Amino acid sequence: LFNFTVNFSMQTPRLAKFFVFNSTISKKEETSHENILYYYPPNTTLDRQCIDVGLGGALVGFAGNFSTDLPIEVMHTEKHQQVFHQPEEEFWFVLVASKPKRESGKKEKENLRELDHRILLAILQKAVRMYKWTNGNLIDTMQQESVQKVRDKLAGFFNVFLPLLTLESADVFDALDGIQFLPVDRVSFLNMQSFVNKVEARFLDEVLGATILVDDLLLYSGVNQNDTRCVCSFITKRQTKRGKDKGDNVTHLAFEGTVTPESTCFLTCDSRASKRPEPITLFIEDCTKEVNLIVWQHQRASMAFYVKPDLGRDLDFHAKLEAFIKDEVGGIVQSIFDNIARVTQLEETNKYIYFNHMNLALKTSLKKRGHLITPPTQNAVSSTDILDVMTFVESMHSDFENNPDCKEMFQKTKKDGWLAGRKSGNREFFALFDNKPTIVEVNEEMRKISQTFFNNIFVD
Repeated sequence: LFNFTVNFSMQTPRLAKFFVFNSTISKKEETSHENILYYYPPNTTLDRQCIDVGLGGALVGFAGNFSTDLPIEVMHTEKHQQVFHQPEEEFWFVLVASKPKRESGKKEKENLRELDHRILLAILQKAVRMYKWTNGNLIDTMQQESVQKVRDKLAGFFNVFLPLLTLESADVFDALDGIQFLPVDRVSFLNMQSFVNKVEARFLDEVLGATILVDDLLLYSGVNQNDTRCVCSFITKRQTKRGKDKGDNVTHLAFEGTVTPESTCFLTCDSRASKRPEPITLFIEDCTKEVNLIVWQHQRASMAFYVKPDLGRDLDFHAKLEAFIKDEVGGIVQSIFDNIARVTQLEETNKYIYFNHMNLALKTSLKKRGHLITPPTQNAVSSTDILDVMTFVESMHSDFENNPDCKEMFQKTKKDGWLAGRKSGNREFFALFDNKPTIVEVNEEMRKISQTFFNNIFVD
């Protein structure tokens, strides 16, 4: 259940290629290269790009002969895994990951790690979702502007995004792609909801919604699940750098300046600067509404406000919003901080993952900020083979997805621990036990944990 730093002796999957194409742009063989909308690595020869995109188009067409409702998703070869995603008609995104190389004739077991294709597909789908969140629909760009504009936007986004993509440390959390919620009492939640209502009423027709995070955990969101996932990723990865290419809308990866957990300021601009900031443009509600994003940090709380286009560059509006927030939010946030300090933390005694497919709620005892999980104690690490456990969790999740009738699984780890998985409806629960020698004891411990901590949300 651990996200870990990869040992250099371990052979892991790596990003080999990434490309986007639309086979309807040109039907002529001599101009087939026009179908290529983006290709990574960018220094690849045009001939090689045409070969790869041509093969990808051929695979899409071949698979379509067998099923029009279920398009191709994955292809395995000896050296690579390819995953396919079609977010809009005729627009195909393809991610190619190299498989760990197996040395022939080697007698001892090789330290190899091959990702489940569902994890790769989830990573690809998330990348596409983030692109559309910041750049809008591909077909709209092509029809309203030009094919070249599509190429420019894809290059501006993915030339920054892909070098930061680390398949080496990908795990089941990437496949789940859940949202971690902040557990608070009813009064604290209602106070924050009341604050958001006051902001929207004060800035009527200017502030269109908000998302609030505390300690990178979701407290409140007034947008749909996809937009919430995107803004949570946006905020929790604020330590990365903004792309410098002129015109690139890649601000989902960065904030201006450096902030600390004690800062109280705008993260998207400096409201005291004389220069008008570049607005962060988003396309929310399934790319049907264009907005600007303004993010305010109040110590450990991050507040994302979706405002009318062009208000993101209006310094007067920033100043008014700042003054209103400071007057209203201080006491509310402090009461939430006090409530967090009183909450008993399950992670002190158990190692677990809980996921609800309906509301994307992810709960885990492993401290998770963005894609980084703080490792558990040294004793826990030494008692369990990390790679072995991660593989079993991924396998259990895959089995639950493929077999709806499968409700419970147990797996003994290499270091004599036990991994237990349980599914009920749309909920999955995994727990790791280091000191339970028999499956009977493990089953009893699973029952106790479910009753104690998930009694209201997890049904046997």
